[in-house]
Amino acid sequence: MFKNTVNKAFVFIKKYKVLSIFIAVFSVPIIIGQLIRIPTGNWTIGDENSWVGFFGSYIGAIIGGLVAYGIVRFQLDKQNNDEKQKLIETNRSYLLLTNFTSNFKLHNVVTSSESRIMLTEDYDSYMEAHKHQKDHLKTRNTKFLKLSHYGNPDMILNCKVEIYYKNKEGATSKLTIDVGFISKQEEIFIPLYSAEYKGSLYPTKVEISYTTVAQENMHYLYDLRYNQSIHYIEELVDGEIQKKEIMKFNLKNSTWIYPNKTAEDYINVKLSEEETS
Repeated sequence: MFKNTVNKAFVFIKKYKVLSIFIAVFSVPIIIGQLIRIPTGNWTIGDENSWVGFFGSYIGAIIGGLVAYGIVRFQLDKQNNDEKQKLIETNRSYLLLTNFTSNFKLHNVVTSSESRIMLTEDYDSYMEAHKHQKDHLKTRNTKFLKLSHYGNPDMILNCKVEIYYKNKEGATSKLTIDVGFISKQEEIFIPLYSAEYKGSLYPTKVEISYTTVAQENMHYLYDLRYNQSIHYIEELVDGEIQKKEIMKFNLKNSTWIYPNKTAEDYINVKLSEEETS
Protein backbone atom coordinates (compact mmCIF):
# COMPACT_ATOMS: atom_id res chain seq x y z
CA MET A 1 0.00 0.00 0.00
CA PHE A 2 2.76 2.44 1.01
CA LYS A 3 4.82 1.49 -2.06
CA ASN A 4 1.87 2.16 -4.39
CA THR A 5 1.30 5.54 -2.76
CA VAL A 6 4.96 6.49 -3.21
CA ASN A 7 4.89 5.36 -6.86
CA LYS A 8 1.77 7.44 -7.52
CA ALA A 9 3.45 10.45 -5.89
CA PHE A 10 6.50 10.07 -8.15
CA VAL A 11 4.27 9.76 -11.22
CA PHE A 12 2.41 12.93 -10.21
CA ILE A 13 5.67 14.85 -9.63
CA LYS A 14 7.08 13.72 -13.01
CA LYS A 15 3.90 14.66 -14.85
CA TYR A 16 3.30 18.00 -13.10
CA LYS A 17 6.82 19.28 -12.37
CA VAL A 18 6.00 22.99 -12.10
CA LEU A 19 2.93 22.40 -9.91
CA SER A 20 4.94 20.05 -7.67
CA ILE A 21 7.65 22.70 -7.17
CA PHE A 22 5.06 25.31 -6.15
CA ILE A 23 3.42 22.88 -3.71
CA ALA A 24 6.80 22.02 -2.16
CA VAL A 25 7.91 25.66 -1.89
CA PHE A 26 4.79 26.84 -0.10
CA SER A 27 4.25 23.68 1.95
CA VAL A 28 7.65 23.67 3.66
CA PRO A 29 7.10 26.92 5.67
CA ILE A 30 3.64 25.79 6.72
CA ILE A 31 4.94 22.41 7.92
CA ILE A 32 7.84 24.02 9.81
CA GLY A 33 5.46 26.58 11.33
CA GLN A 34 3.28 23.83 12.72
CA LEU A 35 6.27 21.86 13.99
CA ILE A 36 7.65 24.75 16.05
CA ARG A 37 4.32 25.03 17.82
CA ILE A 38 5.07 21.71 19.52
CA PRO A 39 6.53 22.44 22.97
CA THR A 40 10.04 20.98 23.08
CA GLY A 41 11.60 23.08 25.82
CA ASN A 42 15.20 24.00 25.08
CA TRP A 43 14.97 22.32 21.66
CA THR A 44 12.91 25.21 20.29
CA ILE A 45 15.27 27.69 18.60
CA GLY A 46 14.23 31.34 18.32
CA ASP A 47 10.96 33.05 19.10
CA GLU A 48 7.91 33.58 16.90
CA ASN A 49 9.17 36.88 15.44
CA SER A 50 12.45 35.24 14.37
CA TRP A 51 10.58 32.53 12.49
CA VAL A 52 8.26 35.05 10.82
CA GLY A 53 11.34 36.93 9.60
CA PHE A 54 12.87 33.68 8.39
CA PHE A 55 9.74 32.75 6.46
CA GLY A 56 9.63 36.20 4.86
CA SER A 57 13.24 35.89 3.69
CA TYR A 58 12.61 32.30 2.57
CA ILE A 59 9.58 33.16 0.47
CA GLY A 60 11.27 36.30 -0.93
CA ALA A 61 14.31 34.27 -1.98
CA ILE A 62 12.10 31.66 -3.64
CA ILE A 63 10.10 34.28 -5.54
CA GLY A 64 13.31 36.05 -6.62
CA GLY A 65 14.77 32.73 -7.81
CA LEU A 66 11.62 31.90 -9.78
CA VAL A 67 11.63 35.34 -11.44
CA ALA A 68 15.31 34.97 -12.36
CA TYR A 69 14.66 31.47 -13.70
CA GLY A 70 11.73 32.75 -15.76
CA ILE A 71 13.83 35.54 -17.30
CA VAL A 72 16.71 33.18 -18.17
CA ARG A 73 14.29 30.60 -19.58
CA PHE A 74 12.57 33.25 -21.71
CA GLN A 75 15.90 34.49 -23.07
CA LEU A 76 17.09 30.95 -23.87
CA ASP A 77 13.82 30.06 -25.59
CA LYS A 78 13.96 33.26 -27.64
CA GLN A 79 17.58 32.59 -28.59
CA ASN A 80 16.75 29.01 -29.61
CA ASN A 81 13.76 30.19 -31.65
CA ASP A 82 15.87 32.87 -33.34
CA GLU A 83 18.57 30.33 -34.21
CA LYS A 84 15.98 27.86 -35.49
CA GLN A 85 14.36 30.54 -37.66
CA LYS A 86 17.77 31.61 -39.00
CA LEU A 87 18.54 27.98 -39.88
CA ILE A 88 15.21 27.67 -41.71
CA GLU A 89 15.72 30.89 -43.67
CA THR A 90 19.33 30.02 -44.56
CA ASN A 91 18.22 26.65 -45.94
CA ARG A 92 15.31 27.90 -48.02
CA SER A 93 15.20 26.86 -51.65
CA TYR A 94 13.37 28.76 -54.39
CA LEU A 95 11.93 27.54 -57.67
CA LEU A 96 12.36 28.75 -61.22
CA LEU A 97 9.65 27.73 -63.68
CA THR A 98 9.71 28.52 -67.42
CA ASN A 99 7.77 27.54 -70.53
CA PHE A 100 10.05 25.56 -72.81
CA THR A 101 9.29 24.55 -76.42
CA SER A 102 11.26 21.66 -77.87
CA ASN A 103 10.96 18.33 -79.68
CA PHE A 104 9.47 15.39 -77.78
CA LYS A 105 12.81 13.76 -76.97
CA LEU A 106 14.67 17.03 -76.22
CA HIS A 107 17.00 16.13 -79.10
CA ASN A 108 19.99 18.53 -79.28
CA VAL A 109 18.94 20.18 -76.02
CA VAL A 110 21.96 20.48 -73.76
CA THR A 111 21.07 19.86 -70.12
CA SER A 112 22.43 18.06 -67.08
CA SER A 113 22.82 14.28 -67.29
CA GLU A 114 20.73 14.10 -64.11
CA SER A 115 17.78 16.00 -65.62
CA ARG A 116 14.47 14.20 -66.03
CA ILE A 117 11.39 14.23 -68.25
CA MET A 118 8.33 13.41 -66.15
CA LEU A 119 6.16 10.84 -67.95
CA THR A 120 2.57 12.04 -68.06
CA GLU A 121 -0.05 9.62 -69.39
CA ASP A 122 -0.60 11.48 -72.67
CA TYR A 123 3.11 12.05 -73.29
CA ASP A 124 3.96 8.41 -72.56
CA SER A 125 1.18 7.17 -74.86
CA TYR A 126 2.35 9.44 -77.68
CA MET A 127 5.96 8.29 -77.29
CA GLU A 128 4.85 4.65 -77.33
CA ALA A 129 2.70 5.15 -80.44
CA HIS A 130 5.62 6.75 -82.32
CA LYS A 131 8.51 4.77 -80.87
CA HIS A 132 9.50 3.48 -84.32
CA GLN A 133 9.43 6.98 -85.82
CA LYS A 134 12.61 8.33 -84.28
CA ASP A 135 12.95 11.21 -86.73
CA HIS A 136 9.37 12.26 -86.00
CA LEU A 137 10.06 12.42 -82.25
CA LYS A 138 13.19 14.47 -82.93
CA THR A 139 11.37 17.05 -85.05
CA ARG A 140 7.80 17.22 -83.66
CA ASN A 141 7.61 20.04 -81.11
CA THR A 142 5.60 20.30 -77.93
CA LYS A 143 5.66 22.51 -74.86
CA PHE A 144 7.28 21.67 -71.53
CA LEU A 145 7.39 23.30 -68.14
CA LYS A 146 11.04 23.42 -67.10
CA LEU A 147 11.53 23.38 -63.32
CA SER A 148 14.72 23.97 -61.33
CA HIS A 149 15.61 25.30 -57.90
CA TYR A 150 18.21 27.61 -56.46
CA GLY A 151 19.44 28.56 -52.99
CA ASN A 152 22.01 27.19 -50.53
CA PRO A 153 20.80 23.55 -50.16
CA ASP A 154 21.62 20.90 -52.75
CA MET A 155 18.09 19.52 -53.00
CA ILE A 156 14.41 19.88 -52.19
CA LEU A 157 12.06 17.06 -51.18
CA ASN A 158 8.43 15.96 -51.57
CA CYS A 159 7.90 18.14 -54.62
CA LYS A 160 4.38 17.99 -56.09
CA VAL A 161 3.29 19.98 -59.15
CA GLU A 162 -0.37 20.83 -59.91
CA ILE A 163 -1.05 22.32 -63.34
CA TYR A 164 -4.42 24.01 -63.89
CA TYR A 165 -5.79 24.52 -67.41
CA LYS A 166 -9.06 24.93 -69.31
CA ASN A 167 -10.42 21.83 -71.05
CA LYS A 168 -12.47 21.93 -74.27
CA GLU A 169 -15.70 22.43 -72.32
CA GLY A 170 -14.21 25.50 -70.68
CA ALA A 171 -14.04 23.93 -67.23
CA THR A 172 -10.88 23.97 -65.12
CA SER A 173 -8.96 20.70 -65.08
CA LYS A 174 -5.87 19.73 -63.10
CA LEU A 175 -2.81 17.67 -63.97
CA THR A 176 -0.85 16.44 -60.93
CA ILE A 177 2.76 15.26 -61.09
CA ASP A 178 4.66 13.90 -58.09
CA VAL A 179 8.27 14.87 -58.80
CA GLY A 180 9.77 13.78 -55.47
CA PHE A 181 13.21 15.27 -54.90
CA ILE A 182 15.05 17.72 -57.15
CA SER A 183 18.80 18.13 -56.91
CA LYS A 184 20.52 21.41 -57.66
CA GLN A 185 22.23 19.99 -60.75
CA GLU A 186 19.12 18.83 -62.58
CA GLU A 187 16.27 20.35 -64.55
CA ILE A 188 12.80 18.81 -64.50
CA PHE A 189 10.88 18.83 -67.81
CA ILE A 190 7.11 18.38 -67.52
CA PRO A 191 5.54 17.76 -70.96
CA LEU A 192 2.32 19.65 -71.64
CA TYR A 193 1.24 17.48 -74.56
CA SER A 194 -2.49 16.70 -74.46
CA ALA A 195 -4.21 13.95 -76.44
CA GLU A 196 -7.47 15.88 -76.02
CA TYR A 197 -6.06 18.93 -77.79
CA LYS A 198 -3.69 16.94 -80.04
CA GLY A 199 -1.19 19.57 -79.01
CA SER A 200 0.01 21.40 -75.92
CA LEU A 201 -1.92 22.54 -72.89
CA TYR A 202 -1.89 26.21 -71.94
CA PRO A 203 -1.84 26.40 -68.14
CA THR A 204 -3.69 29.16 -66.29
CA LYS A 205 -1.68 28.59 -63.13
CA VAL A 206 0.78 26.16 -61.57
CA GLU A 207 0.96 25.39 -57.85
CA ILE A 208 3.99 23.58 -56.43
CA SER A 209 4.50 22.35 -52.88
CA TYR A 210 7.84 21.09 -51.57
CA THR A 211 9.92 20.57 -48.43
CA THR A 212 13.32 22.16 -47.78
CA VAL A 213 16.24 20.36 -46.11
CA ALA A 214 15.34 22.31 -42.94
CA GLN A 215 11.92 20.57 -43.02
CA GLU A 216 10.04 23.74 -43.91
CA ASN A 217 7.00 23.26 -46.14
CA MET A 218 7.02 25.86 -48.90
CA HIS A 219 4.69 26.71 -51.78
CA TYR A 220 5.21 28.28 -55.18
CA LEU A 221 2.43 29.86 -57.25
CA TYR A 222 3.02 30.55 -60.95
CA ASP A 223 -0.15 32.43 -61.87
CA LEU A 224 -0.56 33.33 -65.54
CA ARG A 225 -4.00 34.87 -64.95
CA TYR A 226 -2.52 37.73 -62.92
CA ASN A 227 1.07 37.44 -64.22
CA GLN A 228 2.50 36.76 -60.78
CA SER A 229 5.08 34.41 -59.31
CA ILE A 230 4.89 33.97 -55.52
CA HIS A 231 6.83 31.91 -52.96
CA TYR A 232 4.96 31.58 -49.68
CA ILE A 233 4.59 29.51 -46.52
CA GLU A 234 1.48 28.72 -44.48
CA GLU A 235 1.27 29.72 -40.82
CA LEU A 236 -1.30 28.99 -38.12
CA VAL A 237 -2.57 32.34 -36.79
CA ASP A 238 -5.39 32.42 -34.23
CA GLY A 239 -6.46 28.92 -35.24
CA GLU A 240 -6.57 29.78 -38.96
CA ILE A 241 -4.07 28.92 -41.70
CA GLN A 242 -2.77 32.09 -43.37
CA LYS A 243 -0.34 32.60 -46.25
CA LYS A 244 2.88 34.51 -45.63
CA GLU A 245 4.59 35.75 -48.79
CA ILE A 246 8.35 35.18 -48.91
CA MET A 247 9.07 36.42 -52.42
CA LYS A 248 6.85 37.93 -55.12
CA PHE A 249 7.54 38.81 -58.75
CA ASN A 250 5.60 40.16 -61.70
CA LEU A 251 5.78 38.11 -64.88
CA LYS A 252 6.43 39.66 -68.28
CA ASN A 253 6.49 37.98 -71.69
CA SER A 254 9.73 37.54 -73.56
CA THR A 255 11.03 35.23 -76.29
CA TRP A 256 14.63 34.24 -76.92
CA ILE A 257 16.97 31.48 -78.01
CA TYR A 258 20.00 29.96 -76.30
CA PRO A 259 22.62 29.48 -79.04
CA ASN A 260 24.56 26.96 -76.96
CA LYS A 261 21.55 25.40 -75.31
CA THR A 262 19.79 24.01 -78.34
CA ALA A 263 20.58 23.78 -82.03
CA GLU A 264 17.13 24.26 -83.53
CA ASP A 265 14.47 24.87 -80.92
CA TYR A 266 13.17 28.19 -79.61
CA ILE A 267 12.59 28.70 -75.96
CA ASN A 268 9.60 30.74 -74.84
CA VAL A 269 9.83 31.93 -71.29
CA LYS A 270 8.04 34.08 -68.80
CA LEU A 271 10.66 36.42 -67.45
CA SER A 272 10.34 37.35 -63.81
CA GLU A 273 10.85 40.96 -62.91
CA GLU A 274 10.90 41.84 -59.27
CA GLU A 275 7.82 43.70 -58.12
CA THR A 276 8.49 47.26 -57.06
CA SER A 277 6.31 48.66 -54.35
